[in-house]
Amino acid sequence: MRALVIADSHGSPGRVAQALAQAGKVDLLIHCGDGALDVEGVRGIAPCILQVRGNCDYAPELPSRCLTQEEGVRILIVHGHEQGVKSDLQRLEYTAQEAGAQVVCFGHTHMPLIDRQGELLLVNPGSLRASRPTYAVVTAEKGKYDARTFFLFVGEKRNKD
Repeated sequence: MRALVIADSHGSPGRVAQALAQAGKVDLLIHCGDGALDVEGVRGIAPCILQVRGNCDYAPELPSRCLTQEEGVRILIVHGHEQGVKSDLQRLEYTAQEAGAQVVCFGHTHMPLIDRQGELLLVNPGSLRASRPTYAVVTAEKGKYDARTFFLFVGEKRNKD
């Protein structure tokens, strides 16, 4: 399983589409909040979309958290404002542990982060709205999981890896 993880797109649906195109083939698109409507343009292109409500979203139909299992890996999706991620990650880690998650995807800080705390992988893709926009890709296969952050190349040509 290969998942594109984005957050904090804040009214940038074009950047969501660009991230999806730049990331290549993915099985899942995860949006960690603050830009709930930005995924509408890629429905039907992205195979599956999971998203949560951020503190800047008026989308009462969206949950504040989502727990999924992909390739034997439990992934928790939150925005992060309810866990106080701008102060520290301790409440986020507790929330993930209570959910039995092995990976927690979150946003809110606009700063990309990939960090392991024991068996828990914390993934913040950063912000698609930033001056240097970023996203993350989480991979999971047979119970093993990892993540990597990428810069979104907006209006620039680049060589592929």
